[in-house]
Amino acid sequence: MNDSKNGIDGILFGKYLAGEASPEEAIQLEDWISRSATNKLLFDQFVTTWNGIQSKAAYQSPNKEAAWHKIRQSIDTPQRKIGGLRKLLVRYQLAAVVMGIAILSIIPLIFFIQTANDESVKNISFTSVSDVRQTTLPDGSSVVLNGNSVISYPEKFNPDQREVELRGEAFFTIVPDSARPFKVSFENVDIIVLGTSFNLRKSDQESIETQVKSGRVKMFNASGEVIISDGQTGMYNKESNSFLLKKDLDPNAFAYATKTFIFSDEELANIIKYLENAYSKKIVLKNELVGKCKMTSSFTNKSIEYILDVIAATLNITYTIEEDTIYIGGEHEGC
Repeated sequence: MNDSKNGIDGILFGKYLAGEASPEEAIQLEDWISRSATNKLLFDQFVTTWNGIQSKAAYQSPNKEAAWHKIRQSIDTPQRKIGGLRKLLVRYQLAAVVMGIAILSIIPLIFFIQTANDESVKNISFTSVSDVRQTTLPDGSSVVLNGNSVISYPEKFNPDQREVELRGEAFFTIVPDSARPFKVSFENVDIIVLGTSFNLRKSDQESIETQVKSGRVKMFNASGEVIISDGQTGMYNKESNSFLLKKDLDPNAFAYATKTFIFSDEELANIIKYLENAYSKKIVLKNELVGKCKMTSSFTNKSIEYILDVIAATLNITYTIEEDTIYIGGEHEGC
């Protein structure tokens, strides 16, 4: 919809119907419309499209065609043959009438667009300061945040994408939606998934780690990528800007979220680290040698007291709880 020779294009049409065209621009467009049946048809098609946009905003727009017909009739009357100055004034008045109709029409459109924009910019930040916290995203996906973590996401996902930003550590369980891939932005890498469960964290100062419990994800940036399947761990090293795939994972690393622990000939010192992370407790070994004791066991959705009871019975140790601190005592020879 463009007549570059006469400076007529869709932008001027929009300004005209929105009431933003100057009197000179309105007169220029009138002259262009009256010049040929083709121009009038193009203008009619634009008005039809314009009305269609209005209907989506649940608003009945004024009948611009009827108003236009009246305006054209008045232009065709003998008054059009009056002197130059008066003729110009009449045409300014006609342009003002059309602008007035257009302004009434555009008000609901402006409101509709503004409402849509407001919805798209609303952002939610969910924070876990010390304890592990769980939240549900707008699409029904679940996120468990470890301590000192923040996830940011829109109040409503766009029709063609689901995107969040993470700082810290989180375990995701994503609702499958092949039409809307799920994307996590984490520092200088992104993770794309369709439907899966995985853990994302910074394993140390220079490395980012994605552990996939089920499904398949891609971790990538402008320099490269790695595809990670269930039971695997993807690593990104910031210093070398490179990706690495490990064909195993440590399920206890995200036990803070699943509350499922699998210990196989594991040292007590390591077991304590997992428990501290999962239950937000500080555990102190009165005898560091006890930390060398090993045990094999598994727990699912058990309280920390239950787990400590099993550990105490297995390794022949004792424990006491004082507020948020747990003290473990015993002799190394006992285990």
